[in-house]
Amino acid sequence: MVLGRLRSWGVGVVVLGLAGGGLPAVAAPADRTGERTVTLITGDKVKVAGGNVTVEPGSGRRGLLFSTERTRDQLYVVPSDVRGAVAEGKLDRRLFDVAGLLRDGFDDRATSSIPLLVTYKGKQRAALPGATATRALPAINGAAVTVAKGSSPEWLTAVGKIWLDGKRQISLDRSVPQIGAPTAWRAGYTGKGVSVAVLDSGIDATHPDLAGRMAGAKNFTADPDGDQVGHGTHVASTIAGSGAASDAALYDGKVCETGGCPESAILAGMNWAATEVRAKVINVSLGGSDTPDVDPLEAAVDRLTEQTGALFVVAAGNEGPKAGTITSPGSAQAALTVGAVDKQDQLAGFSGRGPRAGDGGLKPDVTAPGVAIVAAKARDAVIGDPVGSDYLSLDGTSMATPHVAGAAAILAQQHPAWTAPTLKGALIGSAAPAAEPTAYEQGAGRVDVARGIEQSVVLESGNLSFGTASWPHDDDVPITRTVTYRNFGAQPVTLALSAVLNDPAGNPAADGAIALSANTITVPAGGSVSVQATANTRHDGPDGLYSGRLAATAGALRITAAIGVDKEAERYSLTVKHLGLDGQPYPGETRVHSLDQDVSVDTWDKSTTTLRLPKGEYVIAGGQQTEGPQYYRMVHAGLQLTKDTTIVLDARTTKPIRLTLPRSDARLVVGDVGYHRAAADPSRQIGLNELFTDQSQIHVAQVGPAVAPSVMTGWIATQWGRPGVDGDFRNTPYLYAPVHTTPGRFPTGLTRTVRDRDLARVDQTINATSDDALERTLSAGTGNGSGFVTPGIRFSAPTTTRAFLEPGFPWVTGVFTIDPDGRISGVGSDRRTYRAGTSYAERFNAAPFVPAPVLAQRTQDRLRLEVTPTGDADGNRGRSANDAAASTLLRDGVKVAESRAFGFVEATGLPAEPASYRLETTQTRTSSFSSRTDLTWTFTSAATSEPTQLPLLGVRYRPQVDGRNVVRRTRMSTVPIVIDAQPGAKVPPLRTLTVHVSGDAGRTWHPATITPTTAAHYQATFETPPGNHISLEAHLLDSTGNTTTQTVINAYPLG
Repeated sequence: MVLGRLRSWGVGVVVLGLAGGGLPAVAAPADRTGERTVTLITGDKVKVAGGNVTVEPGSGRRGLLFSTERTRDQLYVVPSDVRGAVAEGKLDRRLFDVAGLLRDGFDDRATSSIPLLVTYKGKQRAALPGATATRALPAINGAAVTVAKGSSPEWLTAVGKIWLDGKRQISLDRSVPQIGAPTAWRAGYTGKGVSVAVLDSGIDATHPDLAGRMAGAKNFTADPDGDQVGHGTHVASTIAGSGAASDAALYDGKVCETGGCPESAILAGMNWAATEVRAKVINVSLGGSDTPDVDPLEAAVDRLTEQTGALFVVAAGNEGPKAGTITSPGSAQAALTVGAVDKQDQLAGFSGRGPRAGDGGLKPDVTAPGVAIVAAKARDAVIGDPVGSDYLSLDGTSMATPHVAGAAAILAQQHPAWTAPTLKGALIGSAAPAAEPTAYEQGAGRVDVARGIEQSVVLESGNLSFGTASWPHDDDVPITRTVTYRNFGAQPVTLALSAVLNDPAGNPAADGAIALSANTITVPAGGSVSVQATANTRHDGPDGLYSGRLAATAGALRITAAIGVDKEAERYSLTVKHLGLDGQPYPGETRVHSLDQDVSVDTWDKSTTTLRLPKGEYVIAGGQQTEGPQYYRMVHAGLQLTKDTTIVLDARTTKPIRLTLPRSDARLVVGDVGYHRAAADPSRQIGLNELFTDQSQIHVAQVGPAVAPSVMTGWIATQWGRPGVDGDFRNTPYLYAPVHTTPGRFPTGLTRTVRDRDLARVDQTINATSDDALERTLSAGTGNGSGFVTPGIRFSAPTTTRAFLEPGFPWVTGVFTIDPDGRISGVGSDRRTYRAGTSYAERFNAAPFVPAPVLAQRTQDRLRLEVTPTGDADGNRGRSANDAAASTLLRDGVKVAESRAFGFVEATGLPAEPASYRLETTQTRTSSFSSRTDLTWTFTSAATSEPTQLPLLGVRYRPQVDGRNVVRRTRMSTVPIVIDAQPGAKVPPLRTLTVHVSGDAGRTWHPATITPTTAAHYQATFETPPGNHISLEAHLLDSTGNTTTQTVINAYPLG
């Protein structure tokens, strides 16, 4: 998007997101979490409030293109001047994932700096002005640094790579006997003399199980020493104390804080454990998403293993049961990667599965118990299910990993000279495979240290991973791997070798798919022998993951290795060519996104890009930038890749955007050209908004045929106003919001003369509650869950402004303020659709502000209630910043749920039989309007098979207020009343309605006379009491016995 410094224009740019497949029912003020801001490394600010996103370019960055893209749980906002570095991997893409930055606590309220990992180019150490080095990271030839937000450092291209110093997550009795540890103990092997480092959340050294086991500790985090989470202590006691290697010497490398595990801390901890402590075994029960590239943590594991011989035992992650869910750094080649089984040796559903991203490598290596593991509870633990006062039960590959680390310590005590490759091979070779799981699910099988200590022959080469054989397979060349057996015994051993391989369905693979160079070998005492294993994918068997076992036996001796072969499924070459305005090759950017697989590829500054991709459907988006700047965007909405294909993105096919407004003084506030493409799997849908403030710069085109309108919508949406003398749109007297959509296609230009009669005219009056400026948004979107860009324009209230809106679209108006803490107060309309040539009048922010029902629903054993506290007199729902709030739900007088929010509570596990329920909710706030609000609702509910609405009612008042929400004092007051139900529900008949009024903030109350007028409408008449404010208390009883009692203190002022 081409975007100026919009905040200096009195404008914020808001992108409505893909929220639940539709537009939000209430505008931004309904968001419970308030506004959060993230300043990107480029100095640009992104503000998020619920489903709304505001982009503010940094100083001097007017005219850049900012692409806003949503996929799965990510929200990427990438400026055009760094797209190339992101696409080439020089800048970590996570630096621009706003959703991820918020999840990990990198918003501006939490931190004023951005933590980075930088790698140097060779031995050169570039100067990094403006950066503060926090620690050297020799394991990656780099350093951890912090950069002040907003500084937009100029050295971004002076270093090798820049990564976000992100946060990994800790990967949340019969288990020790299950791996054979008692047999090792009886043989005298308890890990004595072996140093084991635990890189985790810290260790509570005061726990009785760990007393005397701690050999050293170092804290790499900003948190205090010790374990404030409980994870590291649990892991440590599974290794030592009452764990597998009870006499191992533990080193506590605290790398995880309460909010996650900074990657710089993990890297520093790895280096400390391997090079300073010189630990024999290093337990790493944490991880994060893996990518095809080698990330800093993977690189550190591989480098430190080679340099020091330390064995890194790493969790496979808890992202199963899907394939390809191994997390990093468990994805490192040198790591001994551990999956999880339960106490019956059944693979845990959460356990991460292979193959490894990028190369189809075989992971995990082994499994171990990781379900319902009971181990030490740290004094300050906040996780797990307590078992007594000193222990916790936890699930996860985090729990499986220390079992293997303990087993490795036992072997290291038995064989002090063994280093990582031998320890890893011994644990793999002695593992016990289960019958059903594949090699990509369990590796070699569940660790069996009892067998490990007895076997004198070790598989030094580990599991057999043949990687990926590229499709098609009629020209495949056999792949050979060397398998090495080493005999540490005093006598030669003759091994019988056999290999089995199964196809993706579990049937025996075709003849010749796996072959050995020998069926029998003799390994001399103290020596080694190698054989060749050859995988041949040139056969008629199905494509996919082949899995098997290599077994070497000699009497009771059994050495196993997992075999993995990825016979690549059908793939084709996709070539994307960019042609410029002269018809010649032109460097451009290309984005290829799969709609049915986990494939997404970016390239930058290339006139031709060739990719090898799985058969399937893809969206292809391309862009070119020329002098001016001028931007050319082209989108292919749905390519079915079933053969080698070339797509040409020709800038000459694009057309400009040219809108002519009926008013000569109208100027573009913001424009949005974008699309939303649905997918059968909603997690693979993709949406793009590109924002611009100068329509003459933008040229767009659809490439290829259209797709079904039900799966694709393109759009060009603009909003126009009248700027002041400084170019500021504040208090613009009008706003035009024409929208053009292209179902099934991306737009190919637009030429339109906008006329008043083609739009709906909406006059909006905005009342004031203070002297602070308000922000007004007019948001719309498509029916498939996409939102157009809308500016938030500031107004001095009270005011009346006119909007000309595109008919046929659901529009949502929001009127709100944001306090210094980012908390939102205001109101928002429901979705409203307008007709062309029709005039409408609306009012917002009119007192009094009272509770408004949003949702009351029962489904089976679940009950959810939501009421907004400060809806206005015209039925616009709203929320506000408050000083205190609470909600409680009681069932037959017993509390079943509560929250610290007004009007929101959710209960699960409720009994099916009918019962009496009572919601009590309250809020106080510092305001001249509705300073305290109390609501009590009683009702009867029982389990229902389908979602069922409950009769939650609100009482809304409509006194005659002026623009500043003041009611003129008269001797007698008449106040219209409206009874509201939740959206989509009908108001039931009422048995009684009573209203009391107070002029002294509720100290004394006086009854009002109630007169019905029309359906669900009444009128309250009362003698106006002394005082400056009117407080209102209502009680109603409906025809089925449900009640609502609502009290609003200082509902409106008198003047």
